[in-house]
Amino acid sequence: MSEYQVSNIDPGILATVTDELNKREERQKRQYEFLRELQSLARELPSKFQQRLSSDVLVSLASSLLDTTVFAIVSGSSDIQRMEEQNLFSQRKKLINDLSEEKQKMAATHKERIYKCQSATHNLKHVELQNREELEAFERKKRDELFRYDKTVVEKLDAKVRSQQTTLMKAGVAGFYETEDPEEIRLQMYILDFIARLSPSGI
Repeated sequence: MSEYQVSNIDPGILATVTDELNKREERQKRQYEFLRELQSLARELPSKFQQRLSSDVLVSLASSLLDTTVFAIVSGSSDIQRMEEQNLFSQRKKLINDLSEEKQKMAATHKERIYKCQSATHNLKHVELQNREELEAFERKKRDELFRYDKTVVEKLDAKVRSQQTTLMKAGVAGFYETEDPEEIRLQMYILDFIARLSPSGI
């Protein structure tokens, strides 16, 4: 384009084009920096996961990180997951404490029954059997309640993982889709760690 032609271009249009070219150049620079850092992080992984993170995947991931929304999504979901895990842990601890108190009360009752048998020793065997059966029933109840609670915890955490997978898939983050495959979930966790470590504000 000649100097004459450039001079006849509307200054506003020229400024807009120049600004757009600068933005494009800055995006390409940022994407390259993300790619370089992702390649470095990928080399820290076990070899079988390094092989899964191909150049195409890393390029796609670097491109998705140009949208700062991705960092916000990961930060927000990580915060929510931490709170959920703390809440579930507190509830489990309370359940264990409640069961422990129940067992202590039962032990006190059993001790009182045995004490009363001092004046009626003919009832001792019956009382000991009753105490033993109640203790065994309590232990079964404890196992069942903890099993049910832990099953609920696993289901809730699995639901959180699926929700996170769907959200990040819709955001265009490479490697994310709904899956229950432990290997795939482990790879996704590595990618989440990459995003957290590359976040401008940290997570």
